Amino acid sequence: MILDRWKYLYHLVIEIAKLEPWNRYWDGDFFVVEIEENDEPYYITIMGRNGQCKAIGIYHGIKGLYDLLRAASNQFPDVSSDYLMGISECVCCYYESDRDQVPYDNMEIIDKCGFDFDDGEYIYFVEFMKGYFPSFLAEDRLEEIIRVFEGLLYCLNYMLENNFEPDFDDNEIMCCSSVNHRWNISTVDKPCMYDDLYASDVCLSESEFYKIAQLDENERELAIDMDYLFAPCDNNFGLGNGKEFNLLVLIFYDLTNDMILDMVYIMPFENELEKMLDKLVEIFSKQGLYSSIVASNPYILNTLYHLCEALDIDLYEGKTQQIDDIYDDLKEMLMEKEVLMS
Repeated sequence: MILDRWKYLYHLVIEIAKLEPWNRYWDGDFFVVEIEENDEPYYITIMGRNGQCKAIGIYHGIKGLYDLLRAASNQFPDVSSDYLMGISECVCCYYESDRDQVPYDNMEIIDKCGFDFDDGEYIYFVEFMKGYFPSFLAEDRLEEIIRVFEGLLYCLNYMLENNFEPDFDDNEIMCCSSVNHRWNISTVDKPCMYDDLYASDVCLSESEFYKIAQLDENERELAIDMDYLFAPCDNNFGLGNGKEFNLLVLIFYDLTNDMILDMVYIMPFENELEKMLDKLVEIFSKQGLYSSIVASNPYILNTLYHLCEALDIDLYEGKTQQIDDIYDDLKEMLMEKEVLMS
């Protein structure tokens, strides 16, 4: 039964591939599918036209919409693409892949279904959850993803057959809704929520603020950033979901003295902004107040904005090459470890 549903899902995505939607639509041209079985809609982006890998991303509900808007926005151009993918929760269907790119679980399904893709033409699915390493599409999500791809295929065929498209340039979205298990087509306005995409309500307590407000300034510049490493980490905390962690690393770097002050590994069940503020208070207590702070992560910038204003610390948005180099080294070491273990 489950294998039959996988075969049907692959039938749907293969039919979509024949339409080559990545040659017609940009990743900022959103689609939405509404199904009766779920109260919240599914927002869809089709990737590949601007040269990146060909893929279809499915984002569920208001959380998914925010993830999609963040990925499509250039409001903070220096924020890491790994970070944006790491905080996103979505299902991606990847097209035109080599066999060695296909994860083992996907390859097992492809073989059991009897599909015979040429190398460079493989199709596979990956589920993303914030804080976890990308994983195989969970069996309990199979039916809802089938329904979403049914709606998307109907929508794409309708647009081709009727020579109809929404005005994507005028922030319209193509909408496909299931009513009594029949698909209806309409256009809706793209939600505009860019002002609070990176909102943060994390702040210091009055006692913590008073503690550091008494410190002397040290006339040095501090860089802070965080990024996901996208290497699997064993789940030894008994959370029961069977998924591996995607480690988030928070780095504090003294730019004036060219040295790492601290590097913090953050687990999915921890609040990264609270840990960032706790560590910042600890660094200030040891080093004094830095005269300026630079960060590229918008959550860090929004969390620090009022604090820096109150402490008369200059806060700048921007990338730091030293921190980028550290992340590159960490990712390379973890990749080498995986190769050695495989």
